[in-house]
Amino acid sequence: MILPACVSFALAVACINESITYTGVAFVEMLGSTACFFAAILSVLLGLPFQVILLSPMVLVAGGSCAAALGELNFSVIGLLLILSSNCFMALTSVLQQKLMTTGSGRGKYDPCTLAFWSSIPSAFLLFGISLMSEGLEPFRYLIQAETSKRLSMSLEIMLYCTLFVCMTLTSNFVVREMGGVGFFMMVMAAGILTVLGGIVLFNEVVTMSQFAGYAVMLMGVSWFNIIQNAGKGSDLDKEEEKEEGAEAAEGALVGG
Repeated sequence: MILPACVSFALAVACINESITYTGVAFVEMLGSTACFFAAILSVLLGLPFQVILLSPMVLVAGGSCAAALGELNFSVIGLLLILSSNCFMALTSVLQQKLMTTGSGRGKYDPCTLAFWSSIPSAFLLFGISLMSEGLEPFRYLIQAETSKRLSMSLEIMLYCTLFVCMTLTSNFVVREMGGVGFFMMVMAAGILTVLGGIVLFNEVVTMSQFAGYAVMLMGVSWFNIIQNAGKGSDLDKEEEKEEGAEAAEGALVGG
């Protein structure tokens, strides 16, 4: 199951990178809200637990995401198809990772760090192959022909990007294990709020009223989602405790008899 997750991850990265050449970042951000719905559908198809009541906060967050992106859209049919394809592949990746980490004996077949390690090897080969097919050797030629100072600067930037990506992958695996694939995408959309705050502090960016209202709605939706999900986990734990107590009582009765 690791290989299908790696293939879907590689395709998701390739699609989202290609979509940016056809449309704007705001349009990508807006359609990113569809990923949680793809994850919900795939969770049900793969036999993972999903509460239907969670659809309400998901719709609220998706609406907030759309409101935050209004006024900055650069529509493209090809871009639309690429973004939706990327969201579908990324949702499949997260759901497969959730299944790998939460099914089987104990905590699951794989812990987040082990899964990240074994996934990185086939993913690297797949992405390298996609890069060769789409760009060829041009990036390598550009890097070799660049001046020494520029080559060093680009190499450091690539190393920093890789380091941040590894950290992001590890933390996302922990989030997927604890919150599931749907919860992971809800947190991803909420992270957009931090991006806006960072832009305000570091680059003095101006936030429009539609963005402010959209992110406020998203924050309410994510909070509502967490409340419902935690309540569901609490009831599941209570049922498990009741089953254990019933089994212990039955065992005691047999011993006493």
